[in-house]
Amino acid sequence: MFGYLKPNRKGVDDLNPSRATAERPIFIVYEPPRSGEVRPFHHAYLVLGRRGSSAQVDSNSKGTAYDRFGAKGEKTTFAADPEGFEGLKNGEWAVFQGWTNKTNEAIQSTVDGLEVESYLLEQSYSVWANNCQHYAKQLAVEIVTRQP
Repeated sequence: MFGYLKPNRKGVDDLNPSRATAERPIFIVYEPPRSGEVRPFHHAYLVLGRRGSSAQVDSNSKGTAYDRFGAKGEKTTFAADPEGFEGLKNGEWAVFQGWTNKTNEAIQSTVDGLEVESYLLEQSYSVWANNCQHYAKQLAVEIVTRQP
């Protein structure tokens, strides 16, 4: 089933997956630099919403956060926090990527594969070529099973 249009609380049509398919929405969340931080881009991480939730995220949304941390010359750390996303915070915004019906185990296998690939290719964290935004986008591409 491809989903249906359902008005959300604000009266705007929102495409929701069918609850019968148990799909989960995927978002990339961007957070602006904090006061005093020196970085030329917004930090990004992937959020996997809860099964049957809508293609919209707000301050009350919950989900699993997948992030990548590192600095030039340091080992990159890949982290998944099952309850790590508790809604958008001030200044953050999210971009909907699609839905997935993959299991948590399959997604973790994909995360592990991206980490191994990064290690084998000796790709250390780089502001310009290998950062948190690249990781979030690549993970989204790997786990999306249905695009909007």
